[in-house]
Amino acid sequence: MPIFLEPSEARKGTRCPQSIVKSSSHVLGLEKWTGADMLISPLTTPKMRLVTEALPHQLALKRHCEAGELVQRKTGRDLASSVPDMNYILDRMLRRCDRAWLLFVGSLRCGRNGNAEIDGKDTNVSCSAVEGAITSWQDHGGYYIHLSSDSRIVPWLNRRLTKLRAVLENGSEKMLLPRVPTRPLISNHDSYDAMAVATFAACPDIGPKKGLQLIEHCGSVAWAMKMLSEIKPGELPGFGPKTIEAAQYWMFKGEDLIIDIETRDES
Repeated sequence: MPIFLEPSEARKGTRCPQSIVKSSSHVLGLEKWTGADMLISPLTTPKMRLVTEALPHQLALKRHCEAGELVQRKTGRDLASSVPDMNYILDRMLRRCDRAWLLFVGSLRCGRNGNAEIDGKDTNVSCSAVEGAITSWQDHGGYYIHLSSDSRIVPWLNRRLTKLRAVLENGSEKMLLPRVPTRPLISNHDSYDAMAVATFAACPDIGPKKGLQLIEHCGSVAWAMKMLSEIKPGELPGFGPKTIEAAQYWMFKGEDLIIDIETRDES
């Protein structure tokens, strides 16, 4: 099965089916360079065990991404905790591949308190936030599949692989076409990181260098603002009392405001 897997997905105790773990190629750097933890490819070559800036690695990744599909697998609370970063994850995946899948495995329902319950457990994240993130994923050009259990992953992967192979071999079967976004992403594919850094670089006491450090640490504008709203001196190198005070005043104009990402309405 030509599946490329981020090594962290093969860690001890993973919910990823062992048949996938044992038969896939574990590629260090896959998620870093694509935003996905799985790559389905109909190609048997070139071999790929590592992704770095090296040209051979980048060319191999490009070939497999052009012929295949990227998959971000979410289980349990991982789906809820990723709500603030969904657009960022999709943006990274679409830089590399036209077909980006969000694969959620488990049960999902709305509890009496309005929070999403995943696998019977309260996530402390509102149903509308989770539903909004999934809808946004599809609106912005991603594909979404919900499977009831881990045992359904292998049959689904095999169906996708059969489709990809048929197209590669003779083109007799129509391939899943890239989705046309109904709404644009927050940024162009190649500019999210630059835009995120520029957002915080506008604060005089942060500037470009600390702005880059903040985005690399938090991963997105949303989580960076969350951190800045409640950060304590010493939590992040270079962010002392003066910088924190200036940043919070710059964001909130002196208001005593704490951003609660996990409970805000994302719909």
